[in-house]
Amino acid sequence: MSTNTGMGACCMSGTIHSHAEPTGTTTTIGDLPTYVAEPESKDHTKTIVFLTDIFGWEFRNVRLLADLYAKQGFYVLVPDILSSDPIDPSFLQNVEPKLKDKQTAGLIDTVKNTALVGATLGAWLPKHREAVTLPIIEKYMDTVRGQQGVKRIGVVGFCFGGRYAILMAHGKADAAYACHPSLVGIPGDFDNVTKPLSLAVGTEDSLLDMKSVDQIKDILEKKSNVPTEVVVYKDQIHGFALRGDYSSDEDKKAQDDALKQGVTWFNQHLSHLSNTLSLYRTVKRLGIPDSQILLLLPDDMACNPRNAFPGTVYSNADRHMDLYGENVEVDYRGYEVTVENFIRLLTDRWEEGVPSSKRLMTDEGSNILIYMTGHGGNEFLKFQDSEEISSWDLADAFSQMREKKRYNEMLFMIDTCQANTLYRQFYADGMIATGSSEEDESSYSHHADNDVGVAVIDRWTYYVLQFLENEVTSLQSEKTLGDLFDSYDVEKIHSRPGVRWDLFPGGEEAGRNRRVVDFFGNVQGVEVQDQNSKDSLREDLESLMRLVKDYEDFAAAQEKNKTMMHDAMSQRGIVQKLQVQQQNQQKAVGSMRLKKENLSVRQITGVALLAGLGGLWYLGSKVVI
Repeated sequence: MSTNTGMGACCMSGTIHSHAEPTGTTTTIGDLPTYVAEPESKDHTKTIVFLTDIFGWEFRNVRLLADLYAKQGFYVLVPDILSSDPIDPSFLQNVEPKLKDKQTAGLIDTVKNTALVGATLGAWLPKHREAVTLPIIEKYMDTVRGQQGVKRIGVVGFCFGGRYAILMAHGKADAAYACHPSLVGIPGDFDNVTKPLSLAVGTEDSLLDMKSVDQIKDILEKKSNVPTEVVVYKDQIHGFALRGDYSSDEDKKAQDDALKQGVTWFNQHLSHLSNTLSLYRTVKRLGIPDSQILLLLPDDMACNPRNAFPGTVYSNADRHMDLYGENVEVDYRGYEVTVENFIRLLTDRWEEGVPSSKRLMTDEGSNILIYMTGHGGNEFLKFQDSEEISSWDLADAFSQMREKKRYNEMLFMIDTCQANTLYRQFYADGMIATGSSEEDESSYSHHADNDVGVAVIDRWTYYVLQFLENEVTSLQSEKTLGDLFDSYDVEKIHSRPGVRWDLFPGGEEAGRNRRVVDFFGNVQGVEVQDQNSKDSLREDLESLMRLVKDYEDFAAAQEKNKTMMHDAMSQRGIVQKLQVQQQNQQKAVGSMRLKKENLSVRQITGVALLAGLGGLWYLGSKVVI
């Protein structure tokens, strides 16, 4: 059974904001007049379309809110979806009281206002029914998506426009955010949601009661493959996210939180793939081979049909380097990238038969770098937008690694919103942790490619990589983690990175002095414990050389035997057959020679071969990306 919520006096409740003046411009896009709020960068990649309430595109409040989204890096468009026929905002200011006054109004005033609103909306709504409004919005969305540089579009809707934001989540938009929507159909409007959808509703919303909200939650929770959320704001009435009373601290906080909800939602649904591939390229440049890197990529963006440059991934706007080019070895991709697999990878709790290439083959002598990026929040990081790993999950996994002697020292790096909360619960020794942003802070993109249509790298990762590329040019670099962390610039990153030292032996002083290449470079060595180990190594090498000599003697004897037999065999007419046998034998077996000038190389190879037996070698760095 389908139910519909209505529209009434609450749709005209609230206040007109006078604390600032709109700073955007007006233009025409397609056939619709449009208010445009641009970010400081003038970048159009992260585009958001506002679908307005009944007061239309010229309403001061909606323009001021568009300006606030633009300050967060979004290109915001507010089209006239009401065909120059909005309800006059003066009706809101003169007839409808403030929200608090409305709640305490007497019966006579309530009946009078309700009758006036009913008369006004009764004549207005038929002119803006779905059959009229939906085609206008869909045509506008197609026009915006066809503009140069626009490949991904978010939609924010308020009240009347809130329902159409939900409808855009059926496929027209890449992500949607509906604030106190009205006239929604339950379950119809939500059954067909296929794109990320966030809702903001108030507990005192007379047009969308908590019973209806619970129904919506039940429907959306069943969509395991679509990111959705419903955030309920206590004691807030219909219209709070756009028309809240700024003179009330409670109402102003609710409106600010609703803004933060939208900004976070749209930031979360941008790709972080190039962050990971950029770091992957850097550690390979510093000598860590693929055999010591585990690369986990949940999305195949390179092969996505919407990629304007198929088979490629870039982290720079001029596309001078393809991060997805040659020699990229992905160990886990797509459906393999799950929380369970990641925990198993760290703790080595695998079933029999899992190949070593998919396992973290480390020991108590290994230094490990773990870099994670994606959509996150307070003490969690999303995997595939369908499950989450928490700070406690990571803390327990690292503790198990410590107990099982799977690492010597670990550097943990995280780039996501509220990143520093992800290492809050860590308690295993031997760790240094750093992240891009504090609690309640977003992690922002650095720049975008208008042709690709998305932001291509995040700010914190960009400046970390800039330091590594410019300052750590070889394995002989003496740059330290202290140098790296001191390079963090809040003005450039737009958030406050953090560092945690207390779990590292010697604390901050010792951690700051650790060389960057101890984690980012392939610094391998032979660990000789005592004289007995040296004697054992010498014996191993001597045994190897004796084996080689025995083989050469055997090969020489075979050659002598064949020469002695040649005359007798030729007399019997089978020399040709012997020649064929000789050719086959030469292909199968060749002589092995060990020259003294190559002795140092062979010594290293010998130790590598014996590593599993003598425990003399350890990995300089093991990277999980």
